[in-house]
Amino acid sequence: MREALYDPVDGYYASGPDRIGREGDYYTSVSVGTTFARLIGEEFRRVWEKMGRPARFDIVEQGANDGKFAADFFTWCELEAPGFFSCLRYRIIEPQIIPRARQAECLKRWRARVEWAESASALENLHGVWFGNELLDAFPVHLIRLAPEDWRELYVAWDGERFVLEPGRLSDPVVAERIAAIPDAARLPEGYTTEVCLEIEGWAASVNTAMERGVVLLADYGRPATDYYAPHRHQGTLRGFSKHRRVADLLAEPGCVDLTADVNFTHLAEAFLGRNWTPEGFTDQHHYLVGAGEPLFAAIETAGDSLERRAFLSAYRALMHPGTMGMAFHFFAASKSMPDGTGLTGFRHARDAASALGLFS
Repeated sequence: MREALYDPVDGYYASGPDRIGREGDYYTSVSVGTTFARLIGEEFRRVWEKMGRPARFDIVEQGANDGKFAADFFTWCELEAPGFFSCLRYRIIEPQIIPRARQAECLKRWRARVEWAESASALENLHGVWFGNELLDAFPVHLIRLAPEDWRELYVAWDGERFVLEPGRLSDPVVAERIAAIPDAARLPEGYTTEVCLEIEGWAASVNTAMERGVVLLADYGRPATDYYAPHRHQGTLRGFSKHRRVADLLAEPGCVDLTADVNFTHLAEAFLGRNWTPEGFTDQHHYLVGAGEPLFAAIETAGDSLERRAFLSAYRALMHPGTMGMAFHFFAASKSMPDGTGLTGFRHARDAASALGLFS
């Protein structure tokens, strides 16, 4: 999965045309318009205000794709929050040459405010927000299946004509540790297939090292561990997309298909909790954007029946509609060294994060 997605020459993210939008393979919340960046930008500003409006505020975006979120954010911020804008230092983590070039072109107007890094481990002494929209679902996973004797890992093999999945022993002792953490594993039927992601731990460690104080805010496909490993989810969550259609054979065209797996948000929260971060919230996008959008409603209403108001409300409905993006995506946040809270309003209608994620069960 890592080679198919991230090979520097032939990997899905390193080569070929832009992958997002009508002509690409999938849509994101950014595809709907500028409303998403405005809503999230307001959340960034609330964190800045909660931190005492420091003269330097770091925003790290990882998984920036073509840079459109950052462009939408800068456009809003420069016009609507100039004081906040003047304090920004924006970092984009992007190891691939072609996506970085697209981002630089998209953001050339604000080039003086943007810096690039190849990895999370390249950053340090950050005070602000670490943001990722559909980042973790593209982390490579280990595919596992419950056999009569025990769990087996599924490897990519060549049968002489095509790539196939072939069972074998677990590749890493840590895979066995993650399997042992599956809730009520004894209830799972033979043949049950699912995934474990080992990238989360190392990534969380890098974020922890880089950030002195602030918030990590993530939006992605996923669910708590009890739902992730529910018996009815017996085929797992690993899937592929091309031209907005689900691909039946994930191995048929390596490097040409978007491979993705849901995020185990309980595992993610535990990775930060184990490094003394505080889980701040977990909820679906529908509820998050209701909370994040409420402070803006009064301003939108005063706009009357304007083009701006109609565009905002149209995009807002698309982002939060339960039948589309509203229930498919979830937001998660954790904080470090912020004893007085984060200022985030998106979780005001959410359940307690520890209970929702089963952290203390």
